[in-house]
Amino acid sequence: MKARILLMCTIVLMFFVGLNADPISNEVFVGGGDYTTIQGAVDSIAANGIFNDINVIITNAYEPVNETFPITIGSDFNTSEFIVTFKVNDEITIECNEEAAMIVFDGCKNVVFDGGTDDENSRMLTFINPNIRGRVFEFKNGAQNIVLRYLNILGSGLSTNKGIIYFAESVGDQGNNDNIIEYCNISKVYGATSMNSPGTWIRSNGTETRPNENNTIRHNLFSGLKSIVTDHLAGLYLEDYNNNWQIDQNRFYCENEILLNRNFAFILIENNSNNNTISNNIIGGSNENNTGVCKLNYRNINALEFNAIMVKTALNKHNTIIGNSIKNIEIAKSKEKPISAFMISIESNCLVKDNNISDIYVTQLKRSAAHDYIGGIRLEIDFNADMEGLVTVDNNSIYNFIADIDLTELACRLNFCGIYNNWREKAIIKNNKIRDISFVPNDKLDIKIYGIFQDCSNRGTENSLVYNNMISLKCINSDSFYGIYHGRMKAKYYFNTNHLFSDEPVSNDSYCYYSKGDNLSYVGILNNNIFSNTVQGSGNHYAVYINDNYQNHELDYNIYNAQALGYINGGGDLDNVLGLGEDGHSKILAVDFLSDNDLHLNLASVNDGFFGVPIEGIETDIDGDVRNPDNPIIGADEVIYSPTLPVTLSAFYADASSTNNVLLKWVAETETSLLGYKVLRSADNSVVNARYVSSLIPAKNQSTQVEYSFTDNDLYNQRYYYWLE
Repeated sequence: MKARILLMCTIVLMFFVGLNADPISNEVFVGGGDYTTIQGAVDSIAANGIFNDINVIITNAYEPVNETFPITIGSDFNTSEFIVTFKVNDEITIECNEEAAMIVFDGCKNVVFDGGTDDENSRMLTFINPNIRGRVFEFKNGAQNIVLRYLNILGSGLSTNKGIIYFAESVGDQGNNDNIIEYCNISKVYGATSMNSPGTWIRSNGTETRPNENNTIRHNLFSGLKSIVTDHLAGLYLEDYNNNWQIDQNRFYCENEILLNRNFAFILIENNSNNNTISNNIIGGSNENNTGVCKLNYRNINALEFNAIMVKTALNKHNTIIGNSIKNIEIAKSKEKPISAFMISIESNCLVKDNNISDIYVTQLKRSAAHDYIGGIRLEIDFNADMEGLVTVDNNSIYNFIADIDLTELACRLNFCGIYNNWREKAIIKNNKIRDISFVPNDKLDIKIYGIFQDCSNRGTENSLVYNNMISLKCINSDSFYGIYHGRMKAKYYFNTNHLFSDEPVSNDSYCYYSKGDNLSYVGILNNNIFSNTVQGSGNHYAVYINDNYQNHELDYNIYNAQALGYINGGGDLDNVLGLGEDGHSKILAVDFLSDNDLHLNLASVNDGFFGVPIEGIETDIDGDVRNPDNPIIGADEVIYSPTLPVTLSAFYADASSTNNVLLKWVAETETSLLGYKVLRSADNSVVNARYVSSLIPAKNQSTQVEYSFTDNDLYNQRYYYWLE
């Protein structure tokens, strides 16, 4: 009986001890302390449960050779809201040659890898996977709230469907959501040759039912990329079903020339991805300060396209590209295949705003059967695509595009564009500045320069809207310059300032506005624009050139200036700007800009001829200044202009009588084309509250002094204020 009692007590005691096991402390050590391996720490924490935030310190005694890779952190690791942070106190490098990932976040949550110290610029923790089939980190099966911070993440992975960091598809209820990668250096393995550089930094593939959402990539350095054989090579690649990502304040550069074999983009959003924001990133250059030059060489006959940032296919919706800087990029082509190279390329509804694109160089081109297209922003979409919304291109600066090409063989054909709009009828292009798109003359280079190019290839059904843009092109002796090119589409052009100029006579043609005019259905409406072409020389230099469809153009309230030849082609006299019959309010005026590249108006040169007509919905100018609601200034720059009055007054006074009357008198020294005067009165000193107390008092329009008077009767005993209109 006693034995049974003791046995029962022992069982109860064991159970009691189990219930009161100590939880994992808030700080444990890997290497020289609690655990030999990171996986051992992960397994122990998962087995014991998490009841507080935990710091896992990886010490300098840690030996990666003792680790079994991949390290897997599963869904059972942390079911609490507490955070487990893996940290270091010294510089630690973890390296393995793994064909899969080094660390897999498999459905886990609330995990941080932080290599930072008090010095916010330091990265003390480095992960290296030199395997060309390998990855460093992988997120899958609903990994959430994972943070990678202040890490060196180095790899050589050339997989065509993964990256150094891979967000995989998920099973279960959710995708890989709410994760952050910040302040990391993501690049090739230190000292590795370009042959062992990675093909993609970050790649993400969600599914229709479990998209990868709400992930943030910010403040990182990206470099060391290599071209691989795939249809679309991209550094940061959101391939399918990725929503609400924030890609913000990262720097992308390439130390060495990238030899391109296929299409390439630094950032690519491809299919079924919505509401993503690409903001405040800097792309280009050869170092982390984005100075020097990033060199791209198309060397394969199949190489077709480069885009610094691209949103591809109409299956994407409502993405935003804002505040990015793309600069210091050199493009060369060593094969006879046409290329398209644009810094921002859009194929779905999107907002493209406040981006700065500059210092883009073309240094080598091999002749091809078709034209090469290189430029700033490209809008292109199949007209038959199922697309919601529109593209808005707003307040971007595009400048300093230079082609300096040493050609010794047959001529190459190059189209240089600031903004290229093809197959896109639902577009708003506004408040953009385009200048300094130029080239070094070469008699074997067939080149055309466009500020804004629009051609819907016979598919345009709705009007694009182009307004408040400044376009400044310096023309030189080689082929044609177009401020705005209007092709097979419908478009409205309001309040644009378009200026073409040259330092020497030019024998080729130049056009502020050019309409291709293939069909009468392609309407162009032009109001409140400045078309200034001061180019001299034997070429044809037009303010406006409308080819065969001038009957379907509507022009009025524009300012035209062309010092060389003509104003409008078609519809009668080339030298008569009113030749279309509907342009009765336009003016032929020389325009004084602050400079040839700064197209803001010199206020001293503005006169009544600059008054335009209000356009519904356009209430501000290119700088955000409010436009005059009654007499807005023509062109992109609204200035405050007070016209010279047709009268000079030397006196205006009032005498009150004892019979409740006021006698008003005024003296005009000169009057010119003046209809007359009206008297207004108010009980307070506000003209807003004043009302007319007289009918029109006719003016005498004399060059000598004239006196006028008016009596205001039956007043009360109080103070009154009077005005003359």
